Amino acid sequence: MNKFVLPITAIILIATIVWLLYATWLQPGHSAPAPDESGAAVYAQQYASTTPLIRVRDQAAGPSVLIEAVGLPRAGWVVVHEMIGSHIGNALGAARRDAGVHSLVSVELLRNTATTSPYAVILYEDDGDREFELRTDLPILAAEGDPLIAMFTTQ
Repeated sequence: MNKFVLPITAIILIATIVWLLYATWLQPGHSAPAPDESGAAVYAQQYASTTPLIRVRDQAAGPSVLIEAVGLPRAGWVVVHEMIGSHIGNALGAARRDAGVHSLVSVELLRNTATTSPYAVILYEDDGDREFELRTDLPILAAEGDPLIAMFTTQ
């Protein structure tokens, strides 16, 4: 009887792993990671995120900013702004994404970020022309009615 315990345990373990993979990736609305325009992995969802989401960490200064996760209720822009004191400053770069949840979004900047400086990431709704324009692409609002802003600092 003991000689069957190891094979049965292995079968149960394999079945559990297969079930977890199925539950994570193959459910309706999910697909496996696919590269986006920047080559980063995007965890595409075939339905729109109902809640705007930005997740960004402090990072090294440079010519681009990496945002860990973005949730867009509709097609829009992920925009990196410099901070001037406690106020939102110039937009340094923008990356357009379709509605959904995206992972590892890289935003190329017009100029490098400076070391030990604060920056803000804000989501904007695309007005339909697929070109970012601060005057016509409006911020996407969080549930409270305010623009969703995520702050990070360069090192």
